[in-house]
Amino acid sequence: MIARLGWLLAPALLAAMIALNPLDRPTYLMGDFRAFYCAGSAIAHGANPYLEEPLRSCEATAGPPAEPAFLRPVALPAPLPPYALLLFMPFALLPFPIAAACYGALLIASMALAVALLRRVTGASSAVLNVTLAAITATVTFYVGQPVPLVFYNTSIAVTSPPPTFGNSTSNPLRRIGSSSLRVTAWPMPN
Repeated sequence: MIARLGWLLAPALLAAMIALNPLDRPTYLMGDFRAFYCAGSAIAHGANPYLEEPLRSCEATAGPPAEPAFLRPVALPAPLPPYALLLFMPFALLPFPIAAACYGALLIASMALAVALLRRVTGASSAVLNVTLAAITATVTFYVGQPVPLVFYNTSIAVTSPPPTFGNSTSNPLRRIGSSSLRVTAWPMPN
């Protein structure tokens, strides 16, 4: 019973934060996701996702929830490499509130999968892992829309999977995806 309640801790903290910061006034709920969403939109429209325009225009008009007033004149950057920003292109094809809800669901699912995989590796109970990770995932990651759960998921895939062998694919497609995306992010950048 306690283990089952552990799974609800991060979503419960997120719900409490949303309740304390109602959506009828400016809030930073999914504020960082707004930057990623607009970078994905820029790429989808053939624009540079690292320039002030079109980011500022997109962020100003993306939709509810409204940004705090002091952020409206600022274009928040999406400081990820171009291949990582490609993840956000499909979200940019949706209205921002729907994209934010879908992205939030992806973050929660990724974190749940990561906890399940980390439990197998560490031997720790899922309740302990959820309690340990809930504060950071709910308050920083889920609320503002940082992609940290995707990193946790990729890392947990990497530590639970045998190294990929070229010419012989792994039977589990999720392992192939996780291993390949982690391998891409670990490549050194050319000088």
